[in-house]
Amino acid sequence: MGAGLAGACAAHYLSRYTRVTLLDTARPAAGASGVAAGIATPFAGQRARPACQHAQAMEALRAVLEAARQVPDTQGLLRPAADAQQARVFQERASEHAEALTWLTAEAAQSHWPDVQADLGALWVREARALDVAAFVEKLIAASSIETRFGANGHLTSLEMEQGWMGGLSDVVAGADLAVLCTGASLPGVLQRLPLHRVKGQIITLYAPNLAHRLPPIAGAGYLVPDGDTVVVGSTFEHVFTDTAPTEAGMALLREKAMALVPALHDAPLQAARAGVRTTVPGVRRPLLGPITRSGRVWVFNGLGARGLLTAPLLASRLPLYLSNTDAIPSEIRPPLLD
Repeated sequence: MGAGLAGACAAHYLSRYTRVTLLDTARPAAGASGVAAGIATPFAGQRARPACQHAQAMEALRAVLEAARQVPDTQGLLRPAADAQQARVFQERASEHAEALTWLTAEAAQSHWPDVQADLGALWVREARALDVAAFVEKLIAASSIETRFGANGHLTSLEMEQGWMGGLSDVVAGADLAVLCTGASLPGVLQRLPLHRVKGQIITLYAPNLAHRLPPIAGAGYLVPDGDTVVVGSTFEHVFTDTAPTEAGMALLREKAMALVPALHDAPLQAARAGVRTTVPGVRRPLLGPITRSGRVWVFNGLGARGLLTAPLLASRLPLYLSNTDAIPSEIRPPLLD
């Protein structure tokens, strides 16, 4: 259930072993997966620390990109230093991980990308990837041997998979041996008891045909991803919100972030604004994957936060193992039982 990034990756790997039906009340990547311009970087955060199992995660991403076929993506990510302290940290990190990172002086960064504000130098993350997540999700689903039911056909109300409490979970297909719930911020019924926190994120698309082709993917206080004649700018992290529509305040903040990274974007026309809601697990920022019923017939795969591209393919590739041996599920990602 759920044809976003988590659902598409889970369905892809499970289809190698069993019959899979992918359900969604809308279309693929209709939620948060279809909003962000995806960046997967093995070195994240203000200090560019290596992500947990980053080598395996990047290999898993490469595998699903190959499976999806003809999904254009851009390799490499530029991280301008925000201040002198971060510049020192970036230089140290590049020295520690010379196989993956390159420190660029201000002069070197300027010679490569004169439009980018990198007065204190920048870190080049060679293995990072940037891609259109919505296009990737659609292509991965199309390339997988699965049945799909979207829209009205993806919203079935005929099942009580467990006794009593699962009757409130209306979107599960009758007769399934197993339900894997990848519903993101849409948490029907009892799933609202999971330790998940909803975060609203907004992005804007700026029309900059004379500039976009000269830019790499960039990450700083926000991020920029060139896409043809446009530049996608993200993202906000709004922990308190009253609706899920883009706001004027959000768009203004994102334009400020864009100008801080590439000043020439100050007068780029706004082409589009989008917003979505992602989920995180407060405190640990790790996803949830595992059974939520004692029978083991209902699982959840959720809480990917802003690092879905880095975590979803890897965890989905391990899903068949976890199904055959639940003891293999790391305790830090195992959800609580709800029955």
